[in-house]
Amino acid sequence: CLDTANLDYQDLSHVAASSGPGSFAGLRTGLSVARGLGLSPGISVSGIPVLEALDHHARLSGAAGTIATLVDARRDEVYLLIRDGQTVLYPASVVPTAQAAELCSGFSASLAGSAASAVLQANPDLARPLHDLSVAPVESLADNVFRGEARTLPAEAGYLRPADAKPQ
Repeated sequence: CLDTANLDYQDLSHVAASSGPGSFAGLRTGLSVARGLGLSPGISVSGIPVLEALDHHARLSGAAGTIATLVDARRDEVYLLIRDGQTVLYPASVVPTAQAAELCSGFSASLAGSAASAVLQANPDLARPLHDLSVAPVESLADNVFRGEARTLPAEAGYLRPADAKPQ
């Protein structure tokens, strides 16, 4: 990535990594690399929640009002966050797809994210604007964090469901 941007390691002043939701291994690897880079003097590190990044990107893309950001959590479930501007109406959670459709209907929310179409399929009467943002633009929200326009976020994984692995 540094080569693509014509940068060297010495040019870094900020590092951001996705803080989830996502796979255990993926989050741990990304956050570990970011924290490692942040050990150098002068490099700040932030974790960027995927659902907040989707909300931020949807708003930059013209969405307004109440937005439900939705990411496929597999098992007929979605990761869901519903916000109206800076006000959290429904906190980041993992919920069944059918329940997400009910919540989106109840809050009259526009839909954004990779699971938006699955929520629409669960409730075809849910006539809401759809912003299909299949990749969370972490870098856009990270840029706002580093410019001081958004709150600083810890570089810690945000797990919304317990681990599948069970002690033996």
